[in-house]
Amino acid sequence: MARPKKGSSSSQRKTSSSGSTDIRSQDVQTVKGDPQRARSHVQSLIKEPPFVAVKGLKAMAKKPGGFAGAKARQQAWSRLLGTSPTQATTLSQKIKCTSAHQVDLDVERSLWLVDDALRPKYRQRLRVLINNLLAEFPQFHYFQGLHDVVSVIMLTCNNDMLAYNILKRLAACHLRDMLEPNLDQIRANMIGIESLVRKFDIPLAVFLIKAQARPMFAVSWVLTWFSHTVQDDEQVKQIFDACIASHPWYIYYLSAALIMEHSEPVRKLECDMASVHGYFTKIDKIDVQAIVKRADKMFQAVPPNKLPSLRPLFDPIDTSVAAKDSPASQVYSGLLAEIVSNYPTKPGKDTFTSFPPVAEVSPTRNLLFLSAATAVGVAMWLAGTMAIKHSVL
Repeated sequence: MARPKKGSSSSQRKTSSSGSTDIRSQDVQTVKGDPQRARSHVQSLIKEPPFVAVKGLKAMAKKPGGFAGAKARQQAWSRLLGTSPTQATTLSQKIKCTSAHQVDLDVERSLWLVDDALRPKYRQRLRVLINNLLAEFPQFHYFQGLHDVVSVIMLTCNNDMLAYNILKRLAACHLRDMLEPNLDQIRANMIGIESLVRKFDIPLAVFLIKAQARPMFAVSWVLTWFSHTVQDDEQVKQIFDACIASHPWYIYYLSAALIMEHSEPVRKLECDMASVHGYFTKIDKIDVQAIVKRADKMFQAVPPNKLPSLRPLFDPIDTSVAAKDSPASQVYSGLLAEIVSNYPTKPGKDTFTSFPPVAEVSPTRNLLFLSAATAVGVAMWLAGTMAIKHSVL
């Protein structure tokens, strides 16, 4: 991650007084690459509770530059995730989770781009955030790469209470599969990436099948939202913008999009697993706008509920039951209103629903779905593989 910058002393900007919950595309475009205008524009989209212009924030997140600045991201990320930027929380400096030893090892290998004098302090902050999350919610389990994700949030927010509130929401939703006792579901979800490649780039799919190259190289992309792979700090933050403003499995579409962006050079490689794996593990720069555009097209054509192995989010949980005691329940709509549109408990068109409380999101609820989802996914992958081979022959 890049060295954290000191906060700007720019003057406060006037926000829109309109109650509109939408935004014109040309308005979004005007803030490209301008952190101050981006911050002002985000402010116009996050009116007082319970109104948040989710559609406008999502549009802005995927434009060139994304939310274009730390202050704008702090506001937008928290509102999109259904928490308040000013919500208070308590962090223990001494608490240890059951994976504290591994957390320490990973933290000591992180934040190398922070000034030498500040690095120990920042590492301790990172350690505190992770330990508090896993100690407060023991149903979540540490995975190597979580420290990369948390470091991006920590450095962007530069406020540990805000970072922790955002982290809790991501853990309850977007990062939920990663925080299970093992990564079996993540590995099974790789079949979803293969399915997208087969549907949208048959020549590349044929090449990968002949090379016997499954997208296991993309596991780190999924686990860390590219923060472990991509070296450009601003590119990583733009990816976070897009992922936070999207469905929790949008990262799989981004991963498939990146694979397809490299279709031509990959098909010129030696047709073997080592060559393909080596090529993709060396990628450290990406065209964020290109893969976001491609991912969005695939998402519209093949939504998550049409992909193999991607199990229903919060499946056994009645999402119509609001978290009445949750600090965010009366505040912001977040993304759940859109997320649940893919599930049986679909709310009304104009319904605004808050996230279920983190405590309700127990990984054990969906363990019974894992073996079935994996078996079905593998069967679909094998069927697709045989169909492609047959068509080639």
